[in-house]
Amino acid sequence: MKKLSKDDFLNLRRNPEIIPGIHNYCDRWCEKCPKTSHCSVFITEEAFNEINSKEPDASENPFALMENMFEITQSLIEDMAEKHVFDLSGITEDVSVQAENEFEQARNHPLSRKGNDYFKAVDVLLKGNGNYFAETAERQLMIFGEREESKLLTLKESFETIRWYCTLLAAKLHRAMGTYLDDDIDEEFTRDELFGTLKVSFIATQRSMVAWAKVLEYFPDKEDTILPLLVTLEQIYKTIIITFPQTITYKRPGLDD
Repeated sequence: MKKLSKDDFLNLRRNPEIIPGIHNYCDRWCEKCPKTSHCSVFITEEAFNEINSKEPDASENPFALMENMFEITQSLIEDMAEKHVFDLSGITEDVSVQAENEFEQARNHPLSRKGNDYFKAVDVLLKGNGNYFAETAERQLMIFGEREESKLLTLKESFETIRWYCTLLAAKLHRAMGTYLDDDIDEEFTRDELFGTLKVSFIATQRSMVAWAKVLEYFPDKEDTILPLLVTLEQIYKTIIITFPQTITYKRPGLDD
């Protein structure tokens, strides 16, 4: 497997098309994103894939790029420590203990729990009804033919949206609450981290609600299982608006301009 060097990475970051920070608060759905040419993460991943296009070991290891990035990051940290005469050996295990405590506090925040409950409920519903959804859609296509194709395409897109955002929403709410509980929100970086992460959570909630509404329209017999999910999403939606109103007007770099 070939690796990007530290110099390779720094050269990629000098691309004038890159919008700094655009990757921090996106939904990670690169294949649907029109701004990938401005994203340093996407550009770095493309460069890594290109140099490894004929290297089977890289494709077999899903964490190959991540490992490469950890090595580069470690090297950059060491360079900064040397430049500023900072002793990295002074970092103790207390840091990891503190981080674990902060992780638990964020996970137990009501908004984080809502996101996690939603993820679990969606996972159970899709696993328990996957065959039913697929067989019903196939039967409808056989009966109505081309007249049903556009509806089924919309249904397919709705399920893709639901699957993608149920995981992302839980993770982003957890991250946002970790920032809210543990950092000084009067600092600019912390405000960006909090409201930027909440903004993508807010958008994920909106899109999930729209997707579930379309699924419900196609499967009205599943109302009893789908409506509770919509209620949970609405609670998340309203909590963000009421508790963190700045989220609505926050402009994510390159995404909300």
